[in-house]
Amino acid sequence: MTQPVPRLSIPNGPPDTILLNGRLLTLDSSGRVAEAIAIREGVIQAVGSSSEIAEMAGPNTRRIELDSQTVMPSFFDSHNHMRGTGLGLDAVDLSRAKDIGEVLAVVEQRAAVAPPDEWIVSSGRWHEEQLVEQRFPNRDELDRAAPNHAVLLRRGGHNVVVNSRAFERASVPEEATNPPGGTFVRDGGGSLTGHVIGGAAFQRILRAMPSPMPEQEEAALKKVMRAYNAAGITSVIEPDLMESEFTSYRNLRERNEMTVRTTAMFRFVPGFTPEELERAKFRLEKREFLPANDPWLRAGGVKITADGGVETGFIREPFAYTDDPREPHGKRYASEENLQEFCIVASRAGWQVGIHCVGDAAIDSVLDAYEAAHAAAPLTGRRWALIHMMAAQPEHFPRARALDLVITAQQPLQYTLAAGFRKYWGPERAQHIEPLRAYLESGLIVGGGSDSPVTPYEPLIGIWSSVTRETHLAGVQGPGRSPSKRR
Repeated sequence: MTQPVPRLSIPNGPPDTILLNGRLLTLDSSGRVAEAIAIREGVIQAVGSSSEIAEMAGPNTRRIELDSQTVMPSFFDSHNHMRGTGLGLDAVDLSRAKDIGEVLAVVEQRAAVAPPDEWIVSSGRWHEEQLVEQRFPNRDELDRAAPNHAVLLRRGGHNVVVNSRAFERASVPEEATNPPGGTFVRDGGGSLTGHVIGGAAFQRILRAMPSPMPEQEEAALKKVMRAYNAAGITSVIEPDLMESEFTSYRNLRERNEMTVRTTAMFRFVPGFTPEELERAKFRLEKREFLPANDPWLRAGGVKITADGGVETGFIREPFAYTDDPREPHGKRYASEENLQEFCIVASRAGWQVGIHCVGDAAIDSVLDAYEAAHAAAPLTGRRWALIHMMAAQPEHFPRARALDLVITAQQPLQYTLAAGFRKYWGPERAQHIEPLRAYLESGLIVGGGSDSPVTPYEPLIGIWSSVTRETHLAGVQGPGRSPSKRR
């Protein structure tokens, strides 16, 4: 259920630390710039002039001279897969590869030192458009690079590329059929290429992989939290966890080892069949959550996925290019009926819901589901979310305002995936992806985020791209959609 954000009380007594003689950007409504800040027990006690703050110091207070350096509030990432990012930090890194040969060389190097039963897995932070060939490696190439290992190369959140041994481990036959919401990509002769799109298809392969040990997960979380802190991130919404994946967060919190405040959203799959819907509704009733008064770790509700990403977002007009010609408008990840029924049940039970919706047709269906839920139990003030809303159309915003929804926006997705949008959606539609100015002018609450590890997690990259509309591989896309006043 929705839990209120706990409010931190200001502790009494002398500050533990004071920062003096700097430029403190408070970012409050007045635009005030202060000189100094006092901190006790991790909570800001006061900001003001250096003389005012210095008077608060006690005998054990640590004094830091800023020498006119700037201090600003830390960043809250509204959509960040921190667990996945952490686990990817020690995975095969393809972000610097320039061609297929370099991809295969990195895989071969890892295979040379990995035990035969260990999977070779990459992080998802790379894109095939960065390669000279502008394509994914295929299973035959991966077979030659790692003949004795199962290989799974993640790319973003909706694509993997695997070799033959990975298909064997997962018992995926050559004649495998596409499940609803997923695609096993085939070549011109009808053979599996190794490219698999959509969790509905590649979850079968992920289930064949060993789960990380608890100590591995906890070490990965601590490592990524340190990296986030270094980038200025102190809070995230972790939007796609299962109960078992939440355990490591609990363990770190119990040991007081968390350095990033985390709000978890739990993954639900209403699916296409009555059985899938009933399983999802049953989990709604059985979920156990943390107390609402924990400032470091809290449960923030339900996450659903309505469509795919670049390659399989559910869109009104056909794709310019598609890997599955039988579904030229992309793919739903849940039936319209199941999505609406699940949202009605969730609303009546008091849950908070956020739904991934990339394509304009997916946004249509999510708004339909939210309107049905609103009729059952009003959503006003409950901050149900449109996650991504990348292909938003003008007619979507009045409907969203009527339901008092919020948007979680991720310009880093446009920064990272623009080349893919141009290929699959066409150059004209790619210009309209992630219309930040329209979000802000809609009057809806908008939360910025990254969607790491699909994208860079560093907030300043996202802010720069938001203003300039510059992308990694496709140049400036949609400059008029920048939130900046300058066009």
